[in-house]
Amino acid sequence: RGVHFTAGEYSFVNTNAEAWDAPDQNMACQCSTSNLLKWYRARKVLPEDAPLDGRSFFAAANAGEPEALEVLRRFCHAVAVQIYNLTVLLDVEKVAIGGGISKQPLLLENLRSAYDGLYASRAGQAYMEGLPRCQIVPCAFSSEANQVGVAAAYFEAMQKKC
Repeated sequence: RGVHFTAGEYSFVNTNAEAWDAPDQNMACQCSTSNLLKWYRARKVLPEDAPLDGRSFFAAANAGEPEALEVLRRFCHAVAVQIYNLTVLLDVEKVAIGGGISKQPLLLENLRSAYDGLYASRAGQAYMEGLPRCQIVPCAFSSEANQVGVAAAYFEAMQKKC
């Protein structure tokens, strides 16, 4: 939990030391649905403000649209690298993926595949021997996870005051 209830909140970890001053170079921005949709708009050559949401993106991906699947693979690779970093750093058993898109089997399938691919790409290298691997699971509260977490922290803090 941590003293300030931020332990486990990986969203604010910087993803690019060379761009420390760029406000969008953190996990919350780089590995978010917003960024996924930004990449998809760019790949489809759509205006930045073109109406698009996770449902319509995954409808295209589930229908097998090549551009959507390409962007999904890129996105899952970026997330998988960060999960790998967490696994190596903290030896975590599970990483729970939240948000509305965590309900998408295609996301979890691609994310697990990308994660496995990271290990496969370095197979045979001595330092990879014995490195932990975690399970990637959907968050129990999916898109409501943040609200549930805030409520739980609030109620716990209130109980300590009593």
